[in-house]
Amino acid sequence: MISIRVSRLSNDDIDDVLELIDDETAKLTELQSPFQLTNAQIFVIYNTYGARHNGKLVGVFEIKESGELSYIVHRNRRREGIATEMLKLARRIAHKQLGIDDIYCSIHKENIASLKTAQKLGFNVKYYG
Repeated sequence: MISIRVSRLSNDDIDDVLELIDDETAKLTELQSPFQLTNAQIFVIYNTYGARHNGKLVGVFEIKESGELSYIVHRNRRREGIATEMLKLARRIAHKQLGIDDIYCSIHKENIASLKTAQKLGFNVKYYG
């Protein structure tokens, strides 16, 4: 199990978000591509959280009022258990801080690894793409 810390993103995180979300990732997650500075600035405004390991941003997730949870793990850090830990923490944040008990994951239909992770943790899934 990997240890991560989660906190709300802020304007101080914009450069890290730009590194995390490359154009290929943006296309697969329905974010604007190319993903540029303006996109990163808007991204941190929403109910978006960053996951850090050893001080480095390794993933992000957003929880919408509707209960929709979407997330991204840095392309070089996938398959390390980061998504699993982020989803566990996202569920707690949704419940305790946002008062949302029924959350579901929004996952690209071709992202089999993400689908398996969400299902393993008992999340309902809504597909897109």
